[in-house]
Amino acid sequence: MKMGDVGAIAKLAQYTIGLLADPLLATWRAKREVEANRIRAKGQAEDMEILAVGEARAELAGRAVRELAEDSQGVAALIEVEIDRRVESVFQKRVNNLAQIVARAERALPPGDVPDVEPDMAWTSSFSEAAQHISDEDMQELWAKVLAGEVARPGSTSLRTMSVLRNLDQPTARRFKRLCSMALSHAEGDGVVSDAFVTSLDGNASNNELERFGVSFTDLNALNEHGLVIASLSVQGNYQRSIATKQQQAWGVQLPFSYQGHQWGLIPDEERDSDKDFKLSGVLFSKAGREIMRAVELEPVPQYDQALRDYFKQNGLRMQRIGAIV
Repeated sequence: MKMGDVGAIAKLAQYTIGLLADPLLATWRAKREVEANRIRAKGQAEDMEILAVGEARAELAGRAVRELAEDSQGVAALIEVEIDRRVESVFQKRVNNLAQIVARAERALPPGDVPDVEPDMAWTSSFSEAAQHISDEDMQELWAKVLAGEVARPGSTSLRTMSVLRNLDQPTARRFKRLCSMALSHAEGDGVVSDAFVTSLDGNASNNELERFGVSFTDLNALNEHGLVIASLSVQGNYQRSIATKQQQAWGVQLPFSYQGHQWGLIPDEERDSDKDFKLSGVLFSKAGREIMRAVELEPVPQYDQALRDYFKQNGLRMQRIGAIV
């Protein structure tokens, strides 16, 4: 183990302690709200609508309340018991959601050690506040991978990105998954994605060019509204440095790109002008989009994959996996 590193599971346990602080605080606030509601309920039993905490709304209005209206103490006691029960139920659901996400995060941790950096309290609080409401399994998996990524590389998901993530609904997440599965990206030396880009090939995404691959213009607008892609849908990206050059008996690539979870270079044919710039036009991911895409499980998009290879071929280039370039 290197100095300053710690086991990934041990570090996840430290994050988990931070995550549990927020639900406990929420319960403390809830009990204060319950007490305030109980006090307000006295003397108002005949026509009051009783509020529970969070997503629970008590169903004690109406006939049951009127029947007990003469005994305000009895009504207040009944209200208190019912709200306490509902608070406990809501609390258990939230803790269970967090437990599921932490368990999934453990499976997503990288092997070996991670940096022994103290978890950022603002980050764990923001994560917990949102994640405790996530019950859908697919969304839990996304949140789990974000947590695992933060454990492995502290600071990889900013608080600003967390605010984008917490507003991500299932339909938008599905759209984003498809877009990520079509994306080309470059990474810096530390593995941080510096740019992520989906080329619209020889068309324009604003003209629905990507609809035939499952990403419509409407989908792109929704992704932009959620802060995952930038507004312009015809950004140009320079991929000249991803074109391989001959080095003695082998090909070398100055800046490989990532696509479908693998590293690639572009092999030029003999007739291609080596000095000719090669730019792609398409949809550029925002910073938040780049950070979240690392946690997205990619899916095959065979039609786009073939169209991308054909487009490169038309420009005198051939996609080749890094490691297979000789």
